[in-house]
Amino acid sequence: MKKALMVVILIVFSFVGFACDKNASISFVHGNFSINIGQTYTFDSDDVKISGSKSDFQVFVKNTDIAEVQGKTLVPKKEGVTVLRFQLKKNAEIYCDVELVVTNIIYATNAVAEKDNIKINLREDSTAINKIITNVGCNEIPSVRYNSEILTYDYQTGLITGISEGETNVLVIFDGVYASFKVVVIDIVYVTYMNVSDCTIFEGSSGKFDFSIVPYYANTFFFSTDSDILSVDKEGNYMAGSIGTATVVYSYQKGEGQEYIVGSFEVKITEAIDELDFDVYENDDSLATYCLFDKTYRLKITLPEGFGKDNLQFSSQNINGGNIVESDGIAYLDFTFVKKIKTTIKVSIIVGNLKLDFEKDYNVYSYDDIEIRANYFGMDNAPDSDGKFTISLSESSGYPKYIVFVAVLAKNRVKETLKVYNVTGGSSVLVGTKFQPDVVGEYTFEFEIGEYKYASIKVVVTE
Repeated sequence: MKKALMVVILIVFSFVGFACDKNASISFVHGNFSINIGQTYTFDSDDVKISGSKSDFQVFVKNTDIAEVQGKTLVPKKEGVTVLRFQLKKNAEIYCDVELVVTNIIYATNAVAEKDNIKINLREDSTAINKIITNVGCNEIPSVRYNSEILTYDYQTGLITGISEGETNVLVIFDGVYASFKVVVIDIVYVTYMNVSDCTIFEGSSGKFDFSIVPYYANTFFFSTDSDILSVDKEGNYMAGSIGTATVVYSYQKGEGQEYIVGSFEVKITEAIDELDFDVYENDDSLATYCLFDKTYRLKITLPEGFGKDNLQFSSQNINGGNIVESDGIAYLDFTFVKKIKTTIKVSIIVGNLKLDFEKDYNVYSYDDIEIRANYFGMDNAPDSDGKFTISLSESSGYPKYIVFVAVLAKNRVKETLKVYNVTGGSSVLVGTKFQPDVVGEYTFEFEIGEYKYASIKVVVTE
């Protein structure tokens, strides 16, 4: 049957043979040629172009097992590739060869999906199988259309893979028929257990409620409230307004088609905390004016109203301490600094998932950083360039009549006990920190603070 098939045009080179007549030529206008078993095709002058000759053409097939020519009609016999030759009847040396492809496509005469509707849950298998049923032996490859942002579909296996929530129609189009089905992709995990407790949050704060849910990735729950001082979204995120108490309702579903289980909890909105009063103190409860490593201190935290030690979190990389203790609105922690480095102490107020951090920096020193000085004329003075102090028995000399040894760290007098030893003449006598001599001479003193010893200092006494 004439022109009863689809001609496939490919870019090829045709071999053209020439006879003695150099002006005659023959060519096939379609390039390569393809035909399916069960079809026929009759070639005519629309297919074959002859120049320089009035001769008709004839057609041959190189491999007659694949196809044969009856007159000018091509009859395919089996699937394969061979060569078609078009040549002049009057001169067999003028011809052209083209590639012939014989296919064995069994076209779809009917098509239907196994299922009209498919549901896929991304939280479960996220896949499904839905094959297209066609006539027996059909090997036609269809075009397939669907929303590729929602799923992918493999026509050969029928495998559907969900990608994101949504719904789409899958359309499978053959040459003369088509099939379609609908796919709905959901993202649902049902709750098996949920628990929410009363909580306290800050005025003007935002965050997410702290709640327990099993499995942790379940998503069939929501929160709501009709309060005018608190706004809540379905996932438990909140925005606190003014001070007061609000009721929040939570609901969850344990399975498809089951009724929602409903509960509620109270949310107390308290005054916002802009600052937290805390600092490091000495054992005598006085504020620490300097910090030494390997010495015990006490961190004291004034608790905001309505909060306890369980709302506190304490952290620092240079502190070794025990548990936080609470008494009369004060939380405290006994600790020691581990190293001689600048140290940041961070105290956090925690309410549910809300965390407020407050920090202070402390310079931590060692006992070696302590300097021994002498107080006179109302000042803590360092020794002279020779490492000496000079005092005089006479008030008119311009030198002091006595000195008081003091220990100084970071411009502050240390509270640790300073022991002074008079080692003049080779003996060592524990004396007080005040030295007021009555004899001219040179005196040598040594110093101790705890287990730490310091370099000796000389005092010259003049007339």
